[in-house]
Amino acid sequence: MNAAWCVELLAWTAAAQRDWKHAAVMLGAAAMYWQKIGRPLTGLSTLSRYRDNANQDTRNDLGESAFGREFTEAL
Repeated sequence: MNAAWCVELLAWTAAAQRDWKHAAVMLGAAAMYWQKIGRPLTGLSTLSRYRDNANQDTRNDLGESAFGREFTEAL
């Protein structure tokens, strides 16, 4: 779970810095970790808005196709 949280926070940081490709890869990696755990954002679901914002901002900037490529690179 610690790895999932670390990668999640890296994704949010990359998105805040407008490093969209890195954000998409980190969002994909975080999704992979959370899938293995079985629950996204275990323990702090109130922070899901940060993931949602990072996800939406990254998708908007990269576009769906590029976002999908970068996101699945981590899977």
